[in-house]
Amino acid sequence: MNHYSRMFSRFGAMIVGERPAANPWYHPRYAIPLLNMILGNGMTGIALGLDTLTTSLVSRRAGVGAQLMLDATRRGPWRR
Repeated sequence: MNHYSRMFSRFGAMIVGERPAANPWYHPRYAIPLLNMILGNGMTGIALGLDTLTTSLVSRRAGVGAQLMLDATRRGPWRR
């Protein structure tokens, strides 16, 4: 059995739902990469959101300051 046929047979078994006996998902071999992906994606999302917020506020700084001086509501200056 060559490499490709083994690869396709494993892929077919995954599609059908058969899998070899594996350790539980919380085994460090599986949990550490999963948590790494979840935490990495979460931190990236937060960083992009904060970057967008600060960039938007810096570009509209004069307008936000004017609205705050005119006693705008708490959410007013952040809207477009």
